Amino acid sequence: MEHPTLTIVQKGLLIALYGLLALMIIFSFLSLRNLGKEGYEKCMQKRCSIVGEASCQKLREVSSCCLGAGGKVLIQNNQYRCGFEN
Repeated sequence: MEHPTLTIVQKGLLIALYGLLALMIIFSFLSLRNLGKEGYEKCMQKRCSIVGEASCQKLREVSSCCLGAGGKVLIQNNQYRCGFEN
């Protein structure tokens, strides 16, 4: 009985698939560092240094950091905030 062999294209696709799987695992572990209030604060500091202090309080910026850290966007005193469950 002969074992089927992979063509060059199939081998290339398999290597690409393994590479994507490895990247997915790496990014999953890296994203775990940004959870919680500390992760939110780090994200907001980074965003504020990039877009400026006035723009970093916009819903888009707050929402991006908040949802990435596992929180919920809240409105408090007419400003967007991030809330976390204890």
